Parts: sequence; structure tokens; C-alpha cells
Amino acid sequence: MRISPPETDRKTYTFVFSFNDGFAPYFSVTLLSLIDHKEDGCLYDIIVLHEGISEEIMDMLRRMIPDEVVLRFFNVADYVYEIFGDLAEKVSSNQWDVSTFYDLLVPVIMPDYEKVMYLDSDLAVCEDLAGLFSLSFEGNELIAAKDTLSLVVKTGLKNSFLENQIVFLNREAGIFDFEKYFNAGVLLFHIPSIDIDTYLERVRRALHFSVLPTVDQDVLNYVFLGRTRLLPPRYNLQTSMLNHLRGDRSSDPEAREFLEDAERPVILHYSTQMKPWKTADCPKSDVFWKYARKSPFYGNIRLSYSFSEWKNEISAFNVKRYLLSKVLSKILPGNKRKKYREEFENQLRLYKKIRSGN
Repeated sequence: MRISPPETDRKTYTFVFSFNDGFAPYFSVTLLSLIDHKEDGCLYDIIVLHEGISEEIMDMLRRMIPDEVVLRFFNVADYVYEIFGDLAEKVSSNQWDVSTFYDLLVPVIMPDYEKVMYLDSDLAVCEDLAGLFSLSFEGNELIAAKDTLSLVVKTGLKNSFLENQIVFLNREAGIFDFEKYFNAGVLLFHIPSIDIDTYLERVRRALHFSVLPTVDQDVLNYVFLGRTRLLPPRYNLQTSMLNHLRGDRSSDPEAREFLEDAERPVILHYSTQMKPWKTADCPKSDVFWKYARKSPFYGNIRLSYSFSEWKNEISAFNVKRYLLSKVLSKILPGNKRKKYREEFENQLRLYKKIRSGN
């Protein structure tokens, strides 16, 4: 399989995405934000790698496309198994979703391109991305933004997932300097400098690792170790980190840089499970909703948000807390009574909301 550039005399910038029908509404938001900041006079060549997006969804997305933008869909389901055969067995065991690895196909199936940018579909673009294509690779094969892993470690966030990820990176991937670990949500490939045989050999080797905590991101960090130019956080600002950087955690120099970048992001990345369409606590969600309201999928997005919030409220409601706070709000004196009165009223509000379904 080989994807070729469109025939045009215009300056062209190529962006690659991968998603399924279920994620199409959120991709539409990313698409609208990308187009809104497009440089006039150039052509945007937008390519979607997929494994069976419906014609209905494709048509809805095509209708969103203005002049000077080309949107093309390529079904790579069979090809990914041909190239990464070992992946099929792992996917069949439900360890991974094969579409997660479609970014790994870019250097293989787009050899006629010079520069290709891969973007996740849970982003909001805040500036024209054409400038990124003019950056020097400084002799590297890839440009990416630094991940928040080193910042998370420095500011003391502890959990079993993080500990397992660190063990994996050290033991299997040979990555010991987390300052050089990048996030895979925004990737700019320099295709001519990538030796495909070496690339595929390293990818296949990584797919034999016993575990991949962050899936394709770990593979890419292993493959491009020592071959990546790192950009500041503002080029791929992981919004969930903003909830972590509170109080003393914001005093670290790297944390201060991150917070400064958060005020002038080029790309907002709603990484992790904290998505604007899932929770009201997602930082920078106003940018997402600005474009979501313009999307033909807005009804689907809004329904998803309402259902997620309803589930969150069910999780927050606790019968024991409701009953205990009700009793203590009546029998305890002074400030203690006030505290439990507030807790009771909060639980009562959740109870009524769940019962009414609103």
C-alpha cells in the first residue's frame, strides 16, 4: 500500500489521523480547530487511516471540508496485519486495539512525502500549524513534544501504573532519561531520513516486549530513541496535568514552564481519560466546546457528555454518607453541624438529580 501526495502546485501540509466511527464526533472538533487556524493560500492534505469507517460518517466529515482542504480515507486494516503480523495475535487477545498502532504505518506507506504530521483525534488546535513544518529536524528523524512523565515524577504523583511504566522503560525499552521521553499525540516525521528496514526491525522488536504501558507511544520512543528533536509542552499541552500542578507542585521550574505554556498553547491535548465530553473538571474544555458547537456531531457529543456526567453523579452519591451526614447535621454543634449540613445537601442534590434523570 502506498499513499501519494495530491497533485497540486500549492504549498501543501499533510496531516494524518486514525479513529473509528465512535470517535468521529471528537475528531470533527479537532478538524474544525485545525481548519480554523489554517494558513490562507496553502493546501491541507488530511489523511484518515481506519479499519472500516462507515460511508455515512465519511460523508458527514467531507461536508465539513472547505476549499483548499483535501480529506481522504484509507482502510489499512489488512495492511497492518501484513506489516506487523505479530500484532494480530496480541490484538486477538484483547490486549490492544490495532488502530492504536496506525501511526506506526506513516513512514512505511507514505514514502513519497517529505514531512508528515500525525495528530491524535482528541486535540484542539490553537495556532496555525504550518510553522511546525518549517522547523529544522536538526539531523533527527522525528519532531515531538516532551511528555509530562518527567514532570509527574518530579512533582510526586504516585500510582501503580506510573511505577510499572518506569520499570518497563528502564528494563525493556532502555529509556532511563525521562527528559527525552515524548508524547505520541503530535508527531512530525521526516520521511526521507528514516531507513524503513531499520525502522520495521525496531518496531517488530518492540512489539515483542512483554507489556507496553502506553502502547504505541512506548514503541515510538523505543524506535526513535536518540533520533527525536523535542519541543516545549505548548506544542502538545496535556491538559490533564493542570489539575495535578496545584499548591507546592507548581513551584518546580519545569512545572512553572508548563503552566506558562498553558497560557499560550499551540495544541491542547485532552489526553488520559479526562476528556471535555466526559467531565466538567477537564481543564481548557472551553476551547473544545467552542468548536464542538459548530460540529454536525454536536448532538452526539452533548449526549455523550450528559451521560458521562450522570454516571459521575451516580459514583459520587454515597448512601452511607447521605444518611450519616443527615443525622450528624442535626445533632452536632456549631461548625461541625454546618459541615455535615453542607455534605447532606450535596448528597441530597445528587440523589434528586439521579432520580429525575436531569
